[in-house]
Amino acid sequence: MRPVLFHRHAASYFKRLPNDRREQVLNAIETLRTTRPPAELPNVKAMQGEWHGCWRMRVGALRVIFRIVLQHDGA
Repeated sequence: MRPVLFHRHAASYFKRLPNDRREQVLNAIETLRTTRPPAELPNVKAMQGEWHGCWRMRVGALRVIFRIVLQHDGA
């Protein structure tokens, strides 16, 4: 499974979300972690312009912006 890291601003915002909304975001993130590739999900779209290389996923009225980082184990 992919690790999930939050930007400090996103983590601060996430902590202030109501519990029900926070649960929705956590469920969406878990779906992202287990779907390969996440772009196959219907609500995931590639970002363009300044955000090129990032993806966005709608979770209700919120937009979760993420980047997929491929890790190589050096073997």
